[in-house]
Amino acid sequence: MDAWLERSDFVPKFVMLLGFVNRVAGSGDLEPIIDQMQTPEGAARLAAKCTPKEIEVFATLKTEFGKACQIPLGTFGKAEWEKNFPVTIKDEDVPPLPSNIHAILEQEDLCEPGKQLKDTCQLFLRPEKVTLHEEGGDKEVKLGFDGVEELAKKATNEGRRTKYDTFGGLRDQMNKMSVEASGWVLMRKELISNSRDKSFADQQKLLKGSFEVPKTMDAILLNIITYASEGRCLYGREPWTLTRCREPWTLTRCQERYSTPQVVVGGFAPAGLGVSYDGSFDSDFYGLSGAWKF
Repeated sequence: MDAWLERSDFVPKFVMLLGFVNRVAGSGDLEPIIDQMQTPEGAARLAAKCTPKEIEVFATLKTEFGKACQIPLGTFGKAEWEKNFPVTIKDEDVPPLPSNIHAILEQEDLCEPGKQLKDTCQLFLRPEKVTLHEEGGDKEVKLGFDGVEELAKKATNEGRRTKYDTFGGLRDQMNKMSVEASGWVLMRKELISNSRDKSFADQQKLLKGSFEVPKTMDAILLNIITYASEGRCLYGREPWTLTRCREPWTLTRCQERYSTPQVVVGGFAPAGLGVSYDGSFDSDFYGLSGAWKF
């Protein structure tokens, strides 16, 4: 033990780890926290509570907890939200990543043989709510339709602020929908190959594995966070690119519907992200993305 303590890198790690355990335990017993660190599921839950600095340090530990702290490269998590938007996300509002997330990302993309999901998809945190910091004070913002647009207009990089290109009827419909609990989303960065100019029914047949038609808010979030962090219009206008969604009205088609037409999201330009509907007809504008929810 004395030899370990003499190592220059051990003491700072130990002090930080002890501080983390004490913080998470609060006034409770430390032993349950230590026990959780030794299982993949428990370690993943605890890793979600780490600060960016703690993640950086604990990821070097050769333990189950250290492995869980190795957030996959390129993930848009709590730290990325707080860097690209003037927000804070509470630790308790960040769910753990699946304990097998690294294995998932290494899987071959069944829609693009020869490529891995980590190359064709973006893994991102979808918070239910954030604390928005403004000159007049802090306020809680639920990440529904208007809430996400408010963040898009206040991105940390002023040159990457944007808004929606939509209309009142769809806005009213989307704002009536309940906000989902916090979760993680693995979503395709591009439309599925050969999904354009097909019916919604035929597009759905192209989905593989655990991927499903994206919800409108997931398609919106993917575009907004990509623009805020990279300045890139993901589903853009050269060519016009939209994904259908579950809700009618999106340019990847989405799950939601607006009356009868499917919602579509895309046609993104610096002037705004298109959130509309497909008019119940097919076009080479309208393709389909895919989302895997955790």
